[in-house]
Amino acid sequence: MIQENVHYERITHKVYKYRCIKPFKNYTRLKGYHLEHEYFTLYSDGVLIIKWGYCSDGVSGPTVDDDTNIQAAFLHDALYQMLRLGLIGKDSKQFKRDRKLADLSFYYQLKRDGMPYIRRWYYYWAVRIFGKKHATPSAMQ
Repeated sequence: MIQENVHYERITHKVYKYRCIKPFKNYTRLKGYHLEHEYFTLYSDGVLIIKWGYCSDGVSGPTVDDDTNIQAAFLHDALYQMLRLGLIGKDSKQFKRDRKLADLSFYYQLKRDGMPYIRRWYYYWAVRIFGKKHATPSAMQ
């Protein structure tokens, strides 16, 4: 169960379940990029700001959204969107590296938010195994 807080709210939409209503900060493993987007900013030190209006579908798969995974879902959605848009991971070698760093960022946000080890291990391996098609730009497919 999600306890709505000052950063996001539950919405009714065909694709998305949550919308950011106040910008919030995440820490990623992706360093060396500086990207400005309408809905997020990634700084060169790896800090990711999710901006007002950014929407997330929560965590995918046979899971339950709760306070230990919703912030990680926003982070992971934004990083995978960057990959799909070709803003990061511009060639196949960089893509492989940046996707892994996005997945590790997801894992460590789950840890910061208090998810137990076994559950976050399962989530991490689920995105490693099944996530590539959701991160790959159409030009690379």
